[in-house]
Amino acid sequence: SAEFIFVARAILAGFNCSSVDVRSSRYDAIIDYNDKLLRVQIKGISSANFISFKDRDRGGQGIDHTHERNIGQRITSKDCDIYVAVDKQVGICYIIPMNWADELNDEKCKNVKLTEVSQYKENWDIIKKMTTELQQKPTDRELNPDHKIRGQSSKS
Repeated sequence: SAEFIFVARAILAGFNCSSVDVRSSRYDAIIDYNDKLLRVQIKGISSANFISFKDRDRGGQGIDHTHERNIGQRITSKDCDIYVAVDKQVGICYIIPMNWADELNDEKCKNVKLTEVSQYKENWDIIKKMTTELQQKPTDRELNPDHKIRGQSSKS
């Protein structure tokens, strides 16, 4: 439900946003803004005043919860660009850039107080700021203009 709340809120805030329906994906939604795509991981929070930048362990009957593939992994900027914690009771969104979360150590990333991310509460400008930063970074083609795409002849 947190995913639907965020996608709807993002659209209402003026962003092109869509859920990603690929189970193996490390992100839940995509935002297309100013011709840039941002990958978004969405987690629901309820009565707890904490968020975690770590997936929960997988378990259940017949599942080996100690196997490395079933142990929750840390969520980093390799997985997504933005982490959104959604208060499922009232719909408040904490829109957190992953470069902030990447600075946390492995222990701290498991238990972050909402007061520590209060600057990201309902801060929809983070999306605009991040796409502006992406526009300022040179593309691979700009860095290496002589790079040839596979199958491309040198005669153009």
